[in-house]
Amino acid sequence: MTPIEKFFSKFTRIRPGEGRGLMLLCINGFLLTCSYLILKTLREPLILTEFGAETKSYAVATIAVVLFFVVPLYGVLFRHTNRTQLVLTVSTFFLAQLVIFYLLYRSGMSIAFAYFVWIGIYGVMVVAQFWAYVTDIYNVKSGQRIFPVIVIATALGGLVGAEIAAFAYEAVGTGNLMIASGLLLFVTMFLYRPARLASPDDSRCIECEFAEPPKGHGLFGGFAVVFADQYLRLIAVFVVLLNWINSTGEYILSVMVVRWAEAAAAESTTTVDTLIAQFYGNYAFFTSLLALALQMFVVAKAIRVFGMPRCLMFLPLVSMIGYALLCFLPIFTIIRIVKITENGLDNSLMSTVRQALFLPTSREVKYEGRTAIDTFFWRFGDLIQGGAILVGVNVFNLSLHQFGIFNAFLAAIWLVVAYFISREYCRVVSTNATSVPPVLRKPIDDVAVVANQPFSFTLPEDTFVDPDPGGVITLRGWLEDGGKLPKWLSFNPSTRVFSGMLPADFSSLNIKVTARDYDGLQTEALFAIRAT
Repeated sequence: MTPIEKFFSKFTRIRPGEGRGLMLLCINGFLLTCSYLILKTLREPLILTEFGAETKSYAVATIAVVLFFVVPLYGVLFRHTNRTQLVLTVSTFFLAQLVIFYLLYRSGMSIAFAYFVWIGIYGVMVVAQFWAYVTDIYNVKSGQRIFPVIVIATALGGLVGAEIAAFAYEAVGTGNLMIASGLLLFVTMFLYRPARLASPDDSRCIECEFAEPPKGHGLFGGFAVVFADQYLRLIAVFVVLLNWINSTGEYILSVMVVRWAEAAAAESTTTVDTLIAQFYGNYAFFTSLLALALQMFVVAKAIRVFGMPRCLMFLPLVSMIGYALLCFLPIFTIIRIVKITENGLDNSLMSTVRQALFLPTSREVKYEGRTAIDTFFWRFGDLIQGGAILVGVNVFNLSLHQFGIFNAFLAAIWLVVAYFISREYCRVVSTNATSVPPVLRKPIDDVAVVANQPFSFTLPEDTFVDPDPGGVITLRGWLEDGGKLPKWLSFNPSTRVFSGMLPADFSSLNIKVTARDYDGLQTEALFAIRAT
């Protein structure tokens, strides 16, 4: 493997030839997320200082209404362009709008509400485009291995973007940060096509390369794709609940942040908007830091050990426990910890799993269906949440404590939906992807060595093969009964080399070599080491 592939292999299993394409996708994801986090952080002081937390919830709900019209238009664009042209067109469209917002802001016009709605659409559309493009490159086996590394890059981008916004807000200003974010988005437009071309054939989604032209769905576009498939309907419900719960939690946090900032500003010379910007910058920083730590050290292992289906249920379970805790301790520190934990897990493990859910699907689903889910249905959860906040505050006069109880109840329903998706995922994968154990192509010959002299021998490279496209094999050496190798014998899985020095009284030893794939399926072979 190349040096960059050896580096990536510290976080997941990488095949030779995958490094360059993966590196380009990581750079793309890093810059894209950094750009988005800068813009997202800017929206908070704009809307909270001019309107307040309640209006912010209504602005979030407005995003879903706008997306109801955007999704069908996107479907028309999808059917009349290729995949690279599609992502470039969408990126150019949002880049031009960012320039307009910059000019309006510099002219002194109020952009708070419109900018908040726009950044909500921008965040889901551009990020959905990136992941649709990535899932269109890799097959199921490769995607399960590679996605954790790409999400590490996006988490790093979020970490850097949040820190830039937090520390540069007062010194640089909103307008200059908009320009910096736009430049980052512009650079990503030159990375999509080279990343796809650099990916090796064995790792690519062959069905995607030779997919038939997409069918037309009239005015309904991606909505028709979603409603026609049970698997996608479940994912849509899952996403609605995810964002409903998350946005309600953000409302609880926003109210507490404003109260804290007003109290702190009364005792210092710092303005309320600066305190809010600094809080959200630090809040995003610690969220991204947690997401990065989980992504680097936990996610790939969790997927390998527990499997994709079980990992889907982790975040609903954590959210249910967190909001139940908030019911008993409704204080600022607790909601901050709950939200950082929830968002950190969402931006790492849940993000990886949600992207992988679309790997075994058609191109039509990956672009039209996925975009409908990641945009409209994602924001539809906000629309429901906005209505719930409106009714809860103005009709029932609910307290933050009661909103926490309601969120815990929704999280319990969310956990049930995750269970049904996990069952459907297994069905879809078994239908659209292969998963067979590694194959022993060449039996391992017995080895004769001389006692009291160093020795080494290498297993042939094609001793085991993985028939699954994009699959990787991990080799391990054991005693025949499954015990560890003796101290005088070692095995290097990367180079396939056995080495050591036989004891003087040695006669023979039976060795077992296991070849295990990413799904945990394995094959074994036996051979003997004999003294001459």
